[in-house]
Amino acid sequence: MEREHQPFGGKEVSLPVFPLPGVVLFPGTEVSVELVEARYRSMVRHCLKPDRDMVLALLIHASHASSPTLHGSQGPEHVLGLDGRSRNGERLEARGEEEDQQPVVCSIAAWGRVISAKELSEGRWRAMVRGVSRVEIVDAQPPARPFRVMRCEVRETIHDGSCLVDAERCLRDLALRLVDTVPGVKKPLLDLLDGVAGVELADQIACRLIPDPLVRQGILEELEARPRFERVIREVAEVCLRADPSCKAGAGPRN
Repeated sequence: MEREHQPFGGKEVSLPVFPLPGVVLFPGTEVSVELVEARYRSMVRHCLKPDRDMVLALLIHASHASSPTLHGSQGPEHVLGLDGRSRNGERLEARGEEEDQQPVVCSIAAWGRVISAKELSEGRWRAMVRGVSRVEIVDAQPPARPFRVMRCEVRETIHDGSCLVDAERCLRDLALRLVDTVPGVKKPLLDLLDGVAGVELADQIACRLIPDPLVRQGILEELEARPRFERVIREVAEVCLRADPSCKAGAGPRN
């Protein structure tokens, strides 16, 4: 039975953090993860208890933070060391070559709810996790368990009052161009366009159509509704052009 609890902006929670390379979870989307290390197997068993959730955070090298991606988009701007200490701002600029190669987690992440889990051979677990909300990892809690627990604050979408109808229409038009050009997306994409609206649509399309995890992370970090739509529109337009070079994607919504 699923829990109906929903977080609200500014709420502070302490949650286990599961850092993963190449995985960005958005609110309203689902991802299957495999937990191999003993501490994370312990974490998923902890999260199966009532009202126990986790945070899925993108794990990257420090050298990828605040740097352009392959497609020219800005990389993640908010990162923490695995010890929970900030790696933002001056600290990033002052890091040495050795620190530059150390893994860091993106501090804007997703509050995830384990909706199903299965123990596999050799003690491994596979879990399906559904995104609930954006959160910002603030700092680490004193170590009391084999897995990391960090203090997080919920970050809700910021609406500036502008109308997003034009942006949503533009994004829908771009997504429809990919229905017959990208293998395997036709039915799920049509179902998505039929059943999802508003800023959730931008998140869902980013999850399904944008392959670069650093770009997806940049979209996850965009808390304002219109800039998020505009960024997803730019990236999906690039996907359209790569799928069909003869396609002339629109310039985007008019303000």
